[in-house]
Amino acid sequence: MVKLKNILILFVSILSAAFIFGTKVISVEQAKDLKDTNFEDPTLRVIAHRGASANLIEHTFQSYEQAIKQGCRQIELDVYRSKDGTLYVSHDPTTLRLTGKDYIINDTNDEALSALTVANGERLHTVQEFFNHFGNKVLYLIELKEGTPALDNLQQLIEKNPKLKKNIMVQTWDTQSLIALDSRYPEMFKQLLLSSNQDIASYVKCSWIDSFAVDYSKINQQDVDLAHSHGKQFWGWTINQPQDIQHCKDIGVDGVITDCPDQALLIMDNQ
Repeated sequence: MVKLKNILILFVSILSAAFIFGTKVISVEQAKDLKDTNFEDPTLRVIAHRGASANLIEHTFQSYEQAIKQGCRQIELDVYRSKDGTLYVSHDPTTLRLTGKDYIINDTNDEALSALTVANGERLHTVQEFFNHFGNKVLYLIELKEGTPALDNLQQLIEKNPKLKKNIMVQTWDTQSLIALDSRYPEMFKQLLLSSNQDIASYVKCSWIDSFAVDYSKINQQDVDLAHSHGKQFWGWTINQPQDIQHCKDIGVDGVITDCPDQALLIMDNQ
């Protein structure tokens, strides 16, 4: 009886883990969106920018679940540190726009931040809560809004969730944080967000960069070809108009970060 009981406990545990984390593990090396339950081989990646945020509240489970329902499995999270060192998912350094309560995230403790809600009733989520909710069923493109100051906090989070390490990509404007991240996690996908005073030619030979992310207005064929000639990827942000997504596909852009993943996935699938 004891042996049977232990077998039943083990079986229930396996089922629980499958329910929480899913049975399909996605790695950055695969880097493909899922349609239904099958891997596709798209001509470009589609990354849900703050979720399906064109129509739903950004950085909410609801928004990302809608993107996943549409077929997208790559999601972008903007993060800031709390006063306690916890990484919260927010595009802004303050909570005013989303919650109506004006707190500077860096200067506010977890107790206060965890009590905040957005318009659909969800909490202001931490990255850990996203990991708990979506597990290994998605790829996480984490944007370090603060760059280097948040690097140790990110490492602590990764070490706490070692099974998700292959699901994590990082992008930031801060070159120093990418260099430091490469020394800690050389296998991790690292993307440089280019500002108006930076150009691909200055960084294309850097081994600690895997990809560039560029504002759509600055995307051109020459830079796409230059990145590819040095083994780098070239992504665009934030690209929402169908004709702009199609243009990115036509010139060989590797990924589009979009508020409208449904449109991007439709264009991606049209060969």
